Amino acid sequence: FFFFFFFQAEDGIRDVERSRGLGDVYKRQHLIEGYKYDLRLYVLVSSFDPLVVYLYDEGEIYNMKVGLVRFATEKYKRDLQSLNRKCVHLTNYSVNKFSENYIENNLDFITLDQLVPNNVSKWNFKMLHQKYTSLNLSPEKIFAKIKDVIIKSLITIQPHVCNKLSKSGYMQNQCFDLFGFDIIIDDTLKPWLLEVNMSPSLSCSSKLDKQIKTLLLCDTLHLIGITSYAHSEQRTGQESKKPCEKSNAKLFNPYLDSIKENTVMNKKDLKLLMQLDEESRRSGSFERIFPLKDNWKKYVKYFECERYNDILLWKYLDTEFDCLKSYKAA
Repeated sequence: FFFFFFFQAEDGIRDVERSRGLGDVYKRQHLIEGYKYDLRLYVLVSSFDPLVVYLYDEGEIYNMKVGLVRFATEKYKRDLQSLNRKCVHLTNYSVNKFSENYIENNLDFITLDQLVPNNVSKWNFKMLHQKYTSLNLSPEKIFAKIKDVIIKSLITIQPHVCNKLSKSGYMQNQCFDLFGFDIIIDDTLKPWLLEVNMSPSLSCSSKLDKQIKTLLLCDTLHLIGITSYAHSEQRTGQESKKPCEKSNAKLFNPYLDSIKENTVMNKKDLKLLMQLDEESRRSGSFERIFPLKDNWKKYVKYFECERYNDILLWKYLDTEFDCLKSYKAA
């Protein structure tokens, strides 16, 4: 896993102030019924070039929001006597599962609406949404901020991942990753990125875990649509390099300025767009959160450089029709 020691603000990404470090935020965390909690969100990056991000939290499965809310098993206290009590301050399952207060969530989907708050130590997102609503909080606004944190976090690592991919020679559809984003909410309802887990554990300790993670794994493999390996299409490091800066990318292919009906495209670009279009149709309970027609312009300023495939996808999203039906391969 890797850590991010910054927080997201409306004006962009900036360093954490000394007076508001992550440890300070952890002390001022939002509580539910006096307990600390964190959120585990599953994020699928199907491609880093172009950057395509899916979040597994908005899909309805048996009338249930998908995702995990993990609670500490002892009520939070800010006194010296509780400093060494891990189950007061930490929400990690690996810590709290040994507590005598830990209660597994072994109920089926159909009975989740009937749960009484705090009678289990792990919730799904539907239960969290209901709790937020009962507290007169807006779950939609909170989760919109969480998505913002996720997108900006992945933008920061795109250059490093793309650099490694360009040297390896792997094709775009041969690489994907499922991340486990751990988010905490502070007392002002601002989400903070606690950590990102690469290849998060899919082990199941309860019925809730098994139900969520089984569907997660099925939808991940279905969305990715793994294809057979073709040596003839394997790229070398030199062949995989494309112009990075926007100005050079436009010279590389002038139609990046505007994709219109009957645009003649080269076969590689057409294949890329068709793959992404098919991918979105297989998304299941995944929701694509980036890029979208109404958000890519907001985030473009955070990219270290604008890559050819990113611009191609962004321009495609700006079209007002299903342009893939009208494209003619060069």
